[in-house]
Amino acid sequence: MHPLGVGEGWVITVTMRLLAAEGKAAELAGLLEELCAVPGCLRNEVSRSAHDERRFLVLMAFEDEAAQAAHSNSEGYTRALPSVMECLEGLPDIEIYEEL
Repeated sequence: MHPLGVGEGWVITVTMRLLAAEGKAAELAGLLEELCAVPGCLRNEVSRSAHDERRFLVLMAFEDEAAQAAHSNSEGYTRALPSVMECLEGLPDIEIYEEL
């Protein structure tokens, strides 16, 4: 059982809202594409605000907790994460959702 109450076989959805630092939006966009390209991810979308090019929304859905953990521990993720953090103004707003 997932610590958030997600049962076996339930899809885990993660959303991240990010604000790029001034002059870093293009770099952040490229890094997010790399960060989200992982096996075990059923859906990944990187979107940019239509009203503010510095605001991004990332939505990822994983087949299970193991797939989410594999993503978080993958070489690509651990390699890209420090660069992503350097492109941000403030911390990302991350939410984890469970399928109803």
